[in-house]
Amino acid sequence: MIRRFGAFIVGLLIAGPLFGMKEGGYYYPQGVTRGARLDIGYTWDTKWNNLEFGNNQSDPVSYNWPGNQNNDHLYKGGLWVGAKYGGNILVSAAFYDNEFESCGAAASSPTGFILVGPQKSGKDALTEVCEKQGVNGGIPIGVRVFERTLSWPNYPYNMFFGHEYYIIFENPPAPILDEVYVSVWFDADVCGVEGGQFWYTDMTAYDGLYNSAYQEDPRYAQIEDKMGRIDEYTIKADTAYPGPDGVLDGYFVWGDEPEERIISAKAGFDTTNLPTLPDGRKYMYIIPNNMSYLYTSPENPDAYQQCGYIFAALVYADPTENDSILPDGGRIPRPHSHQWWTIETDPNAGDQYMFEYMSGRAPKTFFYRFAPRPNVLGGSYFDYRFLLTVGPYRDIQQGDTIRLVFVTGVGKGLNGGPNVWDNNKYYLGARQLVQYAYRAYYSGSKTGDPGHPTPPKVLDPNDDHWRVPMPPPSPTLNYSAVPGRVDLVWDNLPENTPDLVTGNIDFAGYVVFRSLFVPAFQSPTIGPDGFNPGGVKAIIFKPGLTDEEKQIALSTMFGLSADALVDSFVNAGVLVLDTLVWSYSDTTVTSGYPYYYAVGAFDYVEGEGSLLSSLDNYRKDVDGNPVPLYVPSEASTTTWKEKVRIVPNPFNGSTVWSATKIAQEVEFQNLPPSARVDIFTLSGDHIITLYHNDPVSGSLRWNLLTKNGNIIAPGIYMVKISDSNGDYKLLKFMVLR
Repeated sequence: MIRRFGAFIVGLLIAGPLFGMKEGGYYYPQGVTRGARLDIGYTWDTKWNNLEFGNNQSDPVSYNWPGNQNNDHLYKGGLWVGAKYGGNILVSAAFYDNEFESCGAAASSPTGFILVGPQKSGKDALTEVCEKQGVNGGIPIGVRVFERTLSWPNYPYNMFFGHEYYIIFENPPAPILDEVYVSVWFDADVCGVEGGQFWYTDMTAYDGLYNSAYQEDPRYAQIEDKMGRIDEYTIKADTAYPGPDGVLDGYFVWGDEPEERIISAKAGFDTTNLPTLPDGRKYMYIIPNNMSYLYTSPENPDAYQQCGYIFAALVYADPTENDSILPDGGRIPRPHSHQWWTIETDPNAGDQYMFEYMSGRAPKTFFYRFAPRPNVLGGSYFDYRFLLTVGPYRDIQQGDTIRLVFVTGVGKGLNGGPNVWDNNKYYLGARQLVQYAYRAYYSGSKTGDPGHPTPPKVLDPNDDHWRVPMPPPSPTLNYSAVPGRVDLVWDNLPENTPDLVTGNIDFAGYVVFRSLFVPAFQSPTIGPDGFNPGGVKAIIFKPGLTDEEKQIALSTMFGLSADALVDSFVNAGVLVLDTLVWSYSDTTVTSGYPYYYAVGAFDYVEGEGSLLSSLDNYRKDVDGNPVPLYVPSEASTTTWKEKVRIVPNPFNGSTVWSATKIAQEVEFQNLPPSARVDIFTLSGDHIITLYHNDPVSGSLRWNLLTKNGNIIAPGIYMVKISDSNGDYKLLKFMVLR
C-alpha cells in the first residue's frame, strides 16, 4: 500500500538522519538551479537539484560514456508527476521548463543538495524539492520530493546510476486525486562524439513487454520484434550469444547465478528445488527488463561503434494494478506505459497533452500504451524522446507517499559487445546492466528480493539496499614533467579508509596508469598476439601478499586468466614492487605529446579477489575537464638551430572525433632559453609574436590563434625563431583542415 506520512513523521525524518549529513563534493552553482557531478564511474552525469537527470545545456557532462571524454548521450531529462481529479489535469512540469526547486534542508545548502559525497554508494547526491510557486495557473499538485542518486566506481556498476524517490503529497489540490502517474523522460542524443547533427540519427524502443499488456492489445502480436518478446539470444549476466534459451530476450533470469540465490536465501526465500530452463539453468523468477532505451543509427559504422545505448528502467514501485502477483504472494512491479515523440511533436501545448502520454492514451502513438519503436509506425531515425511511466496510483490523499526506484545508464548495445574505448574488451549491454541493478538494489536486503520487493529508505544512510562491494578510494595524485621524465606522487588515503560496505580495511596495493591524447586508461588484455599491459606502468603490492594472492588479485581486477600474470607484466616492462611506495617516475615519454596519468588502489578479499578504484585522479581544470601534461623538450644553447622543430607538422585539424584528436595546438621544441618566435603567412603578413623564457624547458605551445584572437586558416606558414644574441632560424609548417 501507499505509505501515509503525517507532517510530524516527515519532520522526524528530516530532523533525524538529515541533519548529520555533510555537504560538499563537486557541484555547479547555476543560480537557484545547481548540479552535482557524479564522476567516479565509467558513465558520468551531472545531477540537478530540480529532478533533472542531466542537462548538457548547462554542463557537457550529461550521461558521458566514457565519462572522461566528450561523448555525451543525454541532452536533457527529468521527472514528471501527473494527477487527474474530476475533470482537472495537472503535470508538475511545463515540458522542458521544470517546476521544482530546492526546499527544506536542501534550500539552505550552498549546493542545493542535502548530501553530495559517499554514503550509501561511492558518491551520492541527495536533494529535497518542492514545486515552484505560481505555476499551472497557481495550482500545484502539492508534492515534496526526496530524490537520491547513487553511483559506483567499479565495473559494471559504474555504468549506471540508481535513483530513489519519496514523492509526498503534502497539499494536493483536492481531497482525493483520482489518478496519479510518475514518469521519467529523456531527450537523449546518442552520442556527442559522432559529430555533425547526431541528434537526428536516433531510434527509441521498449524492452520487456509483459503478458497482460501484450494480451490487452492484439496489435502487439503483429509487431515483428514484439518489444523484447522474442527469443533469439541467450543472455546471461556476463555474456550473450546468438541462439534461443527458452527466455524472451526482453527478460532476465533471477536465480541462475549463485550471487542471486544468496540474496534471496538471505531474505528468507526458498532457493531449493528450483525449476530449470531448457538450457539447464535453475531459476526463481523471470523478470521483464521494464526498460526504455535509445540508440543511434548503424548507418555510420564508426559512430555506431563508439556510441552506447542509453536507458531508464523501473526497479521498484509501490503496488499498482500492473504488477504481476506470484503464487506465494510476492509481486513483480511493472511500468504502466512507454511513449515517445519527436522534436516536431513535443507535447508542449499544455498539461493535457503531457498527461495523455503518461497515461498511454496519446493519439500520436495511436493509443498504444507501450508505443512500438517509431520505424514500426512508419517513422525513421530522427530526434526522439522517450517517457517511461509508473502508475496509476488511485485515490491519493494528503499524506500519501509514492516510493520508486529507477536505474539509468549507458550500456554497450542491448546484449554487450567489444568496446572500442577499451581495447575492444567485452562490455555489458543495457539488458545485463538492468540485471546488475537488481542485484545491487537487493544485495544487502534481509527482507526482500525482486519477487518480494521492498521499498527504498531514501533518507537512511544505513539502508540495507545497494550494498555493492566497492574498492578503496583513489589516492590524491599530483604529477609534473621535466625534459625526458614525468614524476608522480600520491597520498596513502586508500590504506586508511575502511570499505564502505564491510567496514574493513582491505587495501592491497596501487596500479599506475598512463594514457596518450585522452584519459582513457586501457586495461591489460591477452589476445592472439599475446599479453598486452595496456596503460599499466607499475603495480605496487602491499607487503605480505602471497604469490597466489597476487595472481588472484591481478586476474580478478583485470578479468584475465591467472596463469603467470605477474611474470607477464614484468616481461612487458611493467614495474612490479612488493613494498609500498607513493611515487613513480616515468622515463618512457616523448616531448610534445599530451599525457594523462592515474593511480588506482585495489583491495583483496579472501575468496573474492580484488576490485580496482575509479581512475579519476588525473589532472583536471576547475570545471572538472581533463588537462593534459606535456613533457617539455630540453632547452638548447649553442646547438639549438640544429635541434629546433615544430610538432605536429603538418597539423591536421580535420578530424570530427573531438574526443580523440590531439589538442588544437602546436609546440616549438628545443628552443634556446630565451627566444622570440614570429609567425608569418607566405605573403609576409605578420600573424603573431610569441616569447619564450625558460632555462630548463625548450618547449613553447601555440593555440593557432592570431594576435587578434582568430584561428589561422589552412595553409603554409613561415616561422622565424630568434635567440637573445640575434641569431635566428627560419622554419615552415603546414595547417590542414
